[in-house]
Amino acid sequence: MYSSPPIAASLHTHLLQSRSDRPVLYFSPKALHENYQRFLLGFDGLVTYAVKANASSLVLDNLASAGLTTFD
Repeated sequence: MYSSPPIAASLHTHLLQSRSDRPVLYFSPKALHENYQRFLLGFDGLVTYAVKANASSLVLDNLASAGLTTFD
């Protein structure tokens, strides 16, 4: 279903284990898939993704696994 495995049992656990001194961005493949599907239901045109918005392979791979085929 999603192309990214979880990095930890929970976000809280990961924060405690990593103890990063820099900002941390968490990504939810489930939320991305759900939002993509919701967008498709309300938009009847060609759906594309602007890679410059976020070129992370996590985002691109998960959008592709959700069914998105057009990236610019």
